[in-house]
Amino acid sequence: MAMIYYSTLNKDIKRNILAKNYTEEQLKEIYESLKVLKAKKIKSFKLAVIIVVVVMIIVGWTSFDSMGFSEVFIYSLGSTAFICLAALLLGWFCSFGILKIQFSRAVKKAYPECIEEFKLL
Repeated sequence: MAMIYYSTLNKDIKRNILAKNYTEEQLKEIYESLKVLKAKKIKSFKLAVIIVVVVMIIVGWTSFDSMGFSEVFIYSLGSTAFICLAALLLGWFCSFGILKIQFSRAVKKAYPECIEEFKLL
């Protein structure tokens, strides 16, 4: 059975943030490492978007070539585009969204004065 990979915040790091075991300097180091991870994920995500767009163009072109501009063509292309968009959004959320939410919530609870400084966008 296939599994969906998703990245989460390390349990020890989350527990230590909530327990206020980190100094602001240590928290900043964690934040910086998460920013680097996010930059890598964004680069990979952009590549995935490019691949999906190229595949959609190829599928759209071959479908148009075989059936012409019809209601079936519009419906099939629209459905495929919707599924691809949903898959990309789910992929982004699983690859970095959960991690971002967990880190932001932990910092907001334990270090509310630093939430603006350590906010992952």
